[in-house]
Amino acid sequence: LSLCHNCEVGRSQPGNAKTTCTDCATGRYNGLPKRATCFACAAGKAVNTTGNTACPECVKGTSQPGTGEEACLQCATGKYAPATNAKDCLLCNSGTFANVTGLSGCMDCAKGRYQSANSKSSCINCAIGTFGNAFGLPVCELCAAGRATNTTGNTECPVCVQGRFQASVGKGLCKDCAVGESTPSTEALGCTDCIPGRFANVTGSKGCLECDARTFQDQPGKTGCDLCPAGKHGGVKALEVCFDCAKGTATPNNGSLTCTCVDCVAGTSQGATGQPTCPSCTEGTYTSGRYRGGSWH
Repeated sequence: LSLCHNCEVGRSQPGNAKTTCTDCATGRYNGLPKRATCFACAAGKAVNTTGNTACPECVKGTSQPGTGEEACLQCATGKYAPATNAKDCLLCNSGTFANVTGLSGCMDCAKGRYQSANSKSSCINCAIGTFGNAFGLPVCELCAAGRATNTTGNTECPVCVQGRFQASVGKGLCKDCAVGESTPSTEALGCTDCIPGRFANVTGSKGCLECDARTFQDQPGKTGCDLCPAGKHGGVKALEVCFDCAKGTATPNNGSLTCTCVDCVAGTSQGATGQPTCPSCTEGTYTSGRYRGGSWH
């Protein structure tokens, strides 16, 4: 009958004729009595004390790829461990990051920022001409045509205001309409030529101006208007062509209104429209009074 005692759990004895058992070392355990050796902790587990009957699992945010280890390792920045007993930490996906060690999950990039690569510790501001309006983006979006932004980290692209435009995507600035053009709307892709009778003499016009009552413009896309020539008159705004002076009237001046077309006086006549003067009657002819309303008075 043997009077030798069994080694307790957490202890072992590999030799013969021994008077005691030895505690399992750090990184090792024994959950059974009467064992000659202790077992190495499996990967994903570790223990830093002696005499262990089991190895605790690595907690979330840590891992241990080796066996027989006395400590679990914190996940590095850019990595995470979402469950216990992890042998290795996982890489943060694109659109996420981990800027401290020992995380059980990665954080989403904020709006206006992105991360296109895996295993990163930070996100990047959206560049000029781009924006990010959601969390966790792997890439930022290009500003649409009619919009632009010249700063970084944007969550949206402002629209081009009246008088400005942008025909391309992904741009940092809207452009002023050129002289002779305008756009009354926001988010414009282009500008429109001023129509005849109107003009724009500065860049960035919201709308074209009307030619005043003494002037006209018969061409589109112009920066100014011309005075009505002698023999013609205005009288209303936004004229494409000036009005002819009526028969029996004339004006020698440029830029005349209707009331400046004078009646032909006695001794003169004018049988045509749109003339600058009333010629004198020739030898053997005469007129008396003034020509008004289509007849002499």
